[in-house]
Amino acid sequence: MESLRNWVKQAEIDGGQRPGTSTDEAKRIAELEREVRELRRANEILKAASTFSRENSTPDRPDERLHRRSPRPVRPTGRPIWSAAPSARRRRTGSGALT
Repeated sequence: MESLRNWVKQAEIDGGQRPGTSTDEAKRIAELEREVRELRRANEILKAASTFSRENSTPDRPDERLHRRSPRPVRPTGRPIWSAAPSARRRRTGSGALT
């Protein structure tokens, strides 16, 4: 008997004879709540991915930054923090020739 009363009550609400949330409005509210849950979950995933990416790409020292084309850290001037061994470097002599 109670289910019949509830059905009549909902029919009156849907017909505009009684105040309350209509069936269509309740469906729409449920859809929106589901969408909000999905968007919040997606935001949490994106935040976690952003944090993970930032932790793995940020240099340890603040005076270093990574050049986009080079895996080696560079100074703010653009010069590398470290370079090849001295024997691998080419030096200019006083006459300007490379040795």
